Amino acid sequence: MSEKPTVRDFFAGGNTAYGFYSLFDNIMVKNRKTFIILKGGPGTGKSTILNHIKNTALDMGYDIECFYCSSDSTSLDAIAIPSIGAGVADGTFPHAIDPIMPGVYDHIVNLGECWDEKILQSYKQEINEISQTIKYCFSSVYRYLAEARLALTHLKLHTVETVDFNKINFVTHNFLKRILGEEAYQGKGSERHLFASAITPEGFVNFYPSILAGCSDIYYITGDHGIGKSTLLEKVYKGFRFKGFDLEVYHCALNPEVIDGLIVPERKLAVVKTTDLYPFVSSEKNKPEFTETISLNYFTAGDCPLKADMYREYWDNISLILKKALQVMKDVKSNLIQREQYYHKAMDFDKVDIIKDKILDKIFKSVG
Repeated sequence: MSEKPTVRDFFAGGNTAYGFYSLFDNIMVKNRKTFIILKGGPGTGKSTILNHIKNTALDMGYDIECFYCSSDSTSLDAIAIPSIGAGVADGTFPHAIDPIMPGVYDHIVNLGECWDEKILQSYKQEINEISQTIKYCFSSVYRYLAEARLALTHLKLHTVETVDFNKINFVTHNFLKRILGEEAYQGKGSERHLFASAITPEGFVNFYPSILAGCSDIYYITGDHGIGKSTLLEKVYKGFRFKGFDLEVYHCALNPEVIDGLIVPERKLAVVKTTDLYPFVSSEKNKPEFTETISLNYFTAGDCPLKADMYREYWDNISLILKKALQVMKDVKSNLIQREQYYHKAMDFDKVDIIKDKILDKIFKSVG
């Protein structure tokens, strides 16, 4: 415990070009002792419970991890308290979570027990209509994001034609040799895969300032799309993985099959990409001891007269598609809020408070 506990913020799920992409199984990878999965409809008090646990843990001096919702970046999806192996998460669709050891480490809490079904039935038509609208909006968002990913892929194919990959491979080889060449094998390491960024109704949101706060050495990889940033980062990831280090792996918000960032906690080292799609936001409070920028734009094979105009045209198109996706995300959020109001009317929040107190007791009773 600490007088000034730290808070690290993440996304455990994202709205991506492949639909909703869940990494909720990575909320607690190590030291899992008590994990509570909240079930229940929208507006049943899950976020209220999570916020109360967050504030209680901070008041007690515990470092915590907060996982936010990609459909509302101000709303909590989960809380973890690593030092005591405790976590609580919203386990409802689309980020359904299955208990690993039910009744032993993992416990399911059903907040649906606190609603009046007769009241909900009286709003059956309204809830159904809003739910259908939300479903349609999400489908539209995912179509736009898939279109943006495809346009970005085409842009990368054009960029590849101007790249001198022999030079980039040389730079990559030297970089890998410099950061892990002398490292001994550490043993079988663990991996934790999450999102540092998300596409939300509030726009493109990233939590790198809090995520990287404990890192003393940070390397930034910059360059145009398709120039080799992802390839370099993938090789760094595989290099540290081969050496057996514990790793935190951060996936791209648009295309989760691609890595955007890597942290090696034992080394307090991070390697992250920064692009015009996901600009890096640094923290003034937690400046690292060492930073280095590796710009791959230096390694183009000659001038391409059409490159600047073509790049701008593609990027204008991608930006327009993403703008449409973000606008529909705002419609999603407004409809989610509207649907929650019907469930609020049916909830007995005195019962929810009793459940909240039981959860707090289960989490903190063993630590005082």
